[in-house]
Amino acid sequence: ASGVFYATSIKETSDEQRKDIKSGITADYADLFMALKPILFSWKENPDGIHMGFGAQSVFHQAEACGIKDFAAVHQGVGDEPWSIAYSEFVPLLVQMVQKLTKEVQELKESR
Repeated sequence: ASGVFYATSIKETSDEQRKDIKSGITADYADLFMALKPILFSWKENPDGIHMGFGAQSVFHQAEACGIKDFAAVHQGVGDEPWSIAYSEFVPLLVQMVQKLTKEVQELKESR
């Protein structure tokens, strides 16, 4: 589907009882974070201004280059179906990277 979607809140199922937790976020995902290339773009069909995001194919190839297999955040389109990204999948990675950076800043402040 395409178009504009409005909601007051979106909840995603996240019940730990339904998850087979593998590990915390590993170094290869931190490498992917650093390899991501955010872009500015406009849609070729129905341009409505400048947007920010990622290119799904680029993220897929960056994940592969970082040794990440079965990366569920990128959906490969079949045939003429467009590729897509589940942007919410990047929130935990972003949180981990900000936590790491915050810890490093705190350690630098304490070492002065």
